[in-house]
Amino acid sequence: MTLFVLCLPACSTETAGTEGGGAASSPPAVELTEKPAFPLPAHLESADIAAGRPGHGGLFEAGRLLFHTAFNGLDGVGMAKLPNGETIHRFALTPPGGILLSPASQSCGGCHNLPFPGGGGASHTHVAQDGDLDGLPPFNVRSTTSLFGNGILQLLAQEITEDLQAARDDAAAAAREAPGTAVSRELESKGVSYGAISATADAQGEVRFDLSAVEGVDPDLVVRPIGWKGNITTIRGIVMGAASIGMGMQAEEFVWRSPGGEANPDLDADGVTRE
Repeated sequence: MTLFVLCLPACSTETAGTEGGGAASSPPAVELTEKPAFPLPAHLESADIAAGRPGHGGLFEAGRLLFHTAFNGLDGVGMAKLPNGETIHRFALTPPGGILLSPASQSCGGCHNLPFPGGGGASHTHVAQDGDLDGLPPFNVRSTTSLFGNGILQLLAQEITEDLQAARDDAAAAAREAPGTAVSRELESKGVSYGAISATADAQGEVRFDLSAVEGVDPDLVVRPIGWKGNITTIRGIVMGAASIGMGMQAEEFVWRSPGGEANPDLDADGVTRE
């Protein structure tokens, strides 16, 4: 049997002085106490962010810390119960039925790091979606995409959405002034045409829309630029999904919108709330 020994300077039986005969440097302190890895003094609340607290600089720094922190079980990593109520080992890598709701990473930067932090991910970070939820191939494999520019995409989509919905509301207002008459409006924003929408009101002011000429956008006229197929509205939405699927950390709105979430803030039964 071969014994490999790793000798570190801090573990040496001899105390080496600094150059010139000065005192030896102290070994690094190692924190052995188990505690959450959450890097901020407290949660960033949406109300505070909307009110400008903290400012842009503070938000960028908080985002940097949250992106790179390797969270642990005390932060809420992992899940002990699946959405269907089935219990699993909290840190199982392959939940029953092929449901991809287990920890595959402990940080955002653990997947999004090529060619540098915030970018795409190596092949081992790809997601194999199981549409049949039976754990059997074929799987729908999706790569880890770059995050750069997503903020601009979201803001641009919000502006386009506002323009399109303003045209819809204008058509509805005009239709109420002429009951029984179809009123059409072109749907255009940023030089891009999304077709047209037609509104007709009855004598009571109820409006019906004809969406048959709408092109390139969903019937609700909401532009969704985020995600592999452009089906998510906000960065928050994709972060919420990635945190739940990739780390087992459930955002509050994920819990609220799930059956039983209003009465049970710890749906994944891992002993941690407000993950």
